[in-house]
Amino acid sequence: MNLFTSRRFLPLFVTQFIGAFCDNVFKNAFVLLSTFGLARAHGWNPAYAVYLIGGLFILPFVLISGWAGYVSDIWTRHTLVRALKTFEAFVMLGAAAALYTDSFYGMWAVIVALGFISALFGPLKYGLLPVYLRTEELVGGNAWFEGGSFIAIVTGMLVGAQAATGAAGRNEVAGLLLILGVIGCASTYFMPPAPAAAAPTFSPWNPRSLWRCTVDAIRTIREIPVLWRSILGISWFWCLGAVLLSFLPTYVKDVLHRDANGVTYFLLCFALGVGAGSFLGLFLTKGRIRATYVPVAGAAISGFLFLWVLADVFWGAHLGAFLTVVTSGIGVAGGIYSVPLYALLQHRSPVDQRGRVISANNIMNAAFMVAGALAAMGLAAIDPRPVTLLCTLGLANLAVSAYMVWLVP
Repeated sequence: MNLFTSRRFLPLFVTQFIGAFCDNVFKNAFVLLSTFGLARAHGWNPAYAVYLIGGLFILPFVLISGWAGYVSDIWTRHTLVRALKTFEAFVMLGAAAALYTDSFYGMWAVIVALGFISALFGPLKYGLLPVYLRTEELVGGNAWFEGGSFIAIVTGMLVGAQAATGAAGRNEVAGLLLILGVIGCASTYFMPPAPAAAAPTFSPWNPRSLWRCTVDAIRTIREIPVLWRSILGISWFWCLGAVLLSFLPTYVKDVLHRDANGVTYFLLCFALGVGAGSFLGLFLTKGRIRATYVPVAGAAISGFLFLWVLADVFWGAHLGAFLTVVTSGIGVAGGIYSVPLYALLQHRSPVDQRGRVISANNIMNAAFMVAGALAAMGLAAIDPRPVTLLCTLGLANLAVSAYMVWLVP
């Protein structure tokens, strides 16, 4: 809690929380508006529009993460954050205008801009934590970041859903985005100075630098085993989470026969579980940067997935109550699992290449999430039963957890 009285942490936390919250408010508002009439009114298939929204938001992470990591190493970092968040404030103005006027194509422009901002900000926010925080504070800072991010995602989705309730709801969401865009920009001016970490080795404005930065970032993490294994573990967690969060709404609707409020409830259980697990992991490790509990937490995630399978098969009458325990448990175990991996990633990265290492993590995260979505779709085409997907995820997660044992000293 002492971090929240410190200028070294609070402005950065507020900036990243508001960014994640606004991204999910707008993205979910756009998804719901497209689903319930806006896409069809413009001659689009709503299902295709929803897939494209998610795809366009994540595409910049693949395209420019390497470049973003490079410039976050060679440019003055606090100045870059301020410039980026100033631009985001104008994008929020555009988002508010698009929602207020019900502009379908204006919303497409905003979602693309938000994707690029998120891809550029990723290496900065995680790269600044080890600059601002002492080594013994790094696990705690990551716990706040991880818990805060998941809570921002779910609460942002809840608020974004208000845009689909009518014109009044859209206007309220538009006004909120405009206000938060200004606050997110203002918070960057309270961040301490953070000079560049490295001298440029080539011009970032050369078109070939996009590819070169990506290749250099991947090469760096391949040469340092602890970074490679940490990133594989983090990427798998995001893949697992993305597949489960995509699977959950359909499961709640078709198996539990609940409405959107039921989906929101279980998403909230998961997000709060991650927040609680992040701080439980901080308590277990006593703030030290080590992966002792990562394989155990991974095994616990698989255990909850297998319990979900048993509940689906044998305890249908009480499945709703049991799913509360399962989604919360997966979230808690996920928080314990992921926070030490982020701390290891930041602590063991070369100081002059930290931004590039984090950009490589973002690239891998995006690749794993896309691969996970495609694999889940292929598995559903072969066997659409929920237990098949849950068993497959549980077994794959056990294999990854066993691999994470290599990180334990």
